[in-house]
Amino acid sequence: MAGGGGIARWLRASPTGRALASRLCAAYIRLVTRTTRWHVEGKDAFDAMEAAEKNGIVAAIWHGRLFMSPTYAPVDRRRTIAMISNNHDGELIAAIVRRFDVDAVRGSTYDRAKRRDKGGIDAYHGALDGLQQGALVAITPDGPRGPRMRAQTGAAQLSLETGAPVIPVAFSVRWGRVLRSWDRFLLPLPFGRGAIVYGEVLRPEGPVEAFRARLEQVLTETTNRADSLCRRPAVPPGPPLFDDPGAESDAVAPRDQHLDAGTTRFGEPPFAPSKGQIATGAQLAEMPPTPFDADDWRLRSDPLPGCGCGGEVVAQNRETASHATGDARRRGPTYPFGWLLRPVRRAPDPSL
Repeated sequence: MAGGGGIARWLRASPTGRALASRLCAAYIRLVTRTTRWHVEGKDAFDAMEAAEKNGIVAAIWHGRLFMSPTYAPVDRRRTIAMISNNHDGELIAAIVRRFDVDAVRGSTYDRAKRRDKGGIDAYHGALDGLQQGALVAITPDGPRGPRMRAQTGAAQLSLETGAPVIPVAFSVRWGRVLRSWDRFLLPLPFGRGAIVYGEVLRPEGPVEAFRARLEQVLTETTNRADSLCRRPAVPPGPPLFDDPGAESDAVAPRDQHLDAGTTRFGEPPFAPSKGQIATGAQLAEMPPTPFDADDWRLRSDPLPGCGCGGEVVAQNRETASHATGDARRRGPTYPFGWLLRPVRRAPDPSL
């Protein structure tokens, strides 16, 4: 276990490491909860709806505002289930929420880059069974790979299929750090002021796409309201999901979207470099980024201190490619505590 990278891998992959990390994270969440002066908005309406609702309830939370979500789960009145990605990070998150009496169903959306199912269908059916039994199911509509604050169809489909209402929830704090991750994860600091906002209850109606768009709009408004109460600037959403093939082909994405932490999906790229090949500037403009995975390279628009982003793309295998740093250093984690900050990896020099 050499260096911070070894510690990060041990905390994420080892059962003993996960147990220790989950205990520390749960303790920190409780510390923030008890030392922050919270302004809560919309909870009375949510409590009234929750008490009268015989069906299940879907709670929608953006991936970047997950940190405090276990603390406002109504576990004393209703079984609460969290849909969590099926990877090492998901193992750690599941261990954390279990310390707040929240159950977990594991699975991720289909990984197009690796052409691999990551348990998304099983997780969907697990959430469906929970809703039919009257549970509250917490979902991150933009997880686990983004784009940031752009809702996928899973939450809308669950609501329409079961008749469960959707409650958007968000938190914000005056003192906190927004991490340079794809979701702009908000890490709150203790002894400050914060806000928890329950948004408008959405009853399932209409086509899936219309309901998905409505959920995305209301959840973003709820998150912006929490930020406004804490005098924190709103986080801009990532590039929109394209549902119209014509709109997808005609759209032109700015360059920073292609460098934004693996958040965009533009279909099959017209250029697929072989291993070790460096893309030209014109090919880079056409190439979509690859969703982040523990075994892939991280894409980002804002470089870390001491890391000049030169905009090169180096293919690591036949399905994935990544942006290399300007000096093309060898692969290695940048942050010592990657389990919390998600390690950013650098691509190797293909000439070595």
